[in-house]
Amino acid sequence: MKLIQTDLQDENGVTGIRYSLQFKFDSLYPCRIKLYWCAKEIWEDGEASVRYHLKYPSQTLQTYEFPKGLNQNFSLPSDQLLNVTKFQPDDLVMNTPKNMDSPKPESHQGSESDVEVEIKEPVLDSIVIEDGASSASQSSEYYPLIIVLEAVTSDDTVPDVLSTFATLTVNSSGVYDTQPLKQKIKMNGASFILQEIYGYSESSPHPDTSDTNESNSARECVICMSDPRDTTVLPCRHMCLCKECAEVLRCQSSKCPICRQPFHSLLHIGPSEEGA
Repeated sequence: MKLIQTDLQDENGVTGIRYSLQFKFDSLYPCRIKLYWCAKEIWEDGEASVRYHLKYPSQTLQTYEFPKGLNQNFSLPSDQLLNVTKFQPDDLVMNTPKNMDSPKPESHQGSESDVEVEIKEPVLDSIVIEDGASSASQSSEYYPLIIVLEAVTSDDTVPDVLSTFATLTVNSSGVYDTQPLKQKIKMNGASFILQEIYGYSESSPHPDTSDTNESNSARECVICMSDPRDTTVLPCRHMCLCKECAEVLRCQSSKCPICRQPFHSLLHIGPSEEGA
C-alpha cells in the first residue's frame, strides 16, 4: 500500500499536488472496496455490526466494485485523487495508539503450556479474537484512512469484511505516504485482529529452488536443527519449532527459545491437503 504523488491541474489551470492510493489485494469472491478518509468505528447492536463515521460531512464515501481474483491492483481514479490540503495535518498523521501495540506476553512464573491448536491450512497471519466485552462501542480515535474490503455474495448472509486502518506519514520534504496500523476481519459475526507470525514466511514448506543452504537453514527448528518449523509459540508468535520438539518443550520448559518470554500455548500450522 502506497501513495503516489502527482501534479494535477484544476479547471482554473492551477497546478496542485494530489496523491493516488495504490495497493494489491486478493479476493475469492466479487468484492466491494470502500475508502473512508478521517473516520472512526462505531459498533451497533451489541457489537453485532459496525459502521464508520466520517469526521467531515463534506467528505463522501468512495466505493469501488471488483471481480474475484488474485493479485488485483487498486488505484484511485484520476478524478478522485487525495488532496491533503482539505484536511488538517493532525487528521492525516497520527501516532500509534497504545492499544495497537502488539500484546505483551503475560508473566506467569512456573506456568506450563498445555494447550495446542492445530491448523490444517497455511495462514499468512495469526488471528487473535478481539474480546467484545472489552471493546468500546464507539472508537475515540479518528483514523486517517480506513480501507474496507467486503465480499459480495448472492445470498442474504452477512458478508466477510476485512478492514485496514492506516495513517499517513510525511517525510522531511513534505511528501506523504501510508503506514498500516492494524487489520481486522469480520467473519460469521465475530471480529478478529490479524497479527503477524514471526518466521512464518521463512518456514514455508515449499521453498524456492533457488534458495541457498543458508536460507534453508533458517527454516529449520531451532531445537533439533533438522525438521522444518511448523509450530508457533504464543503469545510471542515466534514460529521456531517443529511439532515434535514443541511437545518436548511443552513438558520441560515454559519459555520461548527465541525471546525467553513465558508462553501458554502452541499453534501448529500443518500443510494444506493437496487439491483442498
